[in-house]
Amino acid sequence: MQCGDIEEKIREIIKPFAEAKRISIYDVLFLKRGKGRVLRVYIDKPGGVTVEDCARVSREISVVLSVEGVVDEPYTLEVSSPGVNRMLRRKEHFVQNVGNDIVVYTEEPIGGRRNFGGRLEDVDEGDIIVRSKDEVVYRIPLNTIKKAHLIGIV
Repeated sequence: MQCGDIEEKIREIIKPFAEAKRISIYDVLFLKRGKGRVLRVYIDKPGGVTVEDCARVSREISVVLSVEGVVDEPYTLEVSSPGVNRMLRRKEHFVQNVGNDIVVYTEEPIGGRRNFGGRLEDVDEGDIIVRSKDEVVYRIPLNTIKKAHLIGIV
């Protein structure tokens, strides 16, 4: 199974459990780190995630994943909040953050640029609309985005 397939399968397995605890699964990443693997699960809830939430979810997810046997190699499980500078990887991440400031890096140049920053104005079928601080509007196809994240306000 490919990493993306494993991530989706894990999301499907743990989503009902998380929803029962009033916690949402923000993202799941299955990464190669050195000689091993890391399964990183980002959780969120209204009012924010506590260290106790992460510890509890980690213990419970660990049991569920052991029983399901989705991952057939050793890995380290990490559960945390996505944080104020949270990554935007899925279309729903962009939809949830319309009106917020973001930074976007694209695979291919768009208008001679690969880096964009500004307010996320809208998300449509295949694009996001970003308005820069100098009021330039960029239409960025979702399938060209290499990396994107919120610019958190602390």
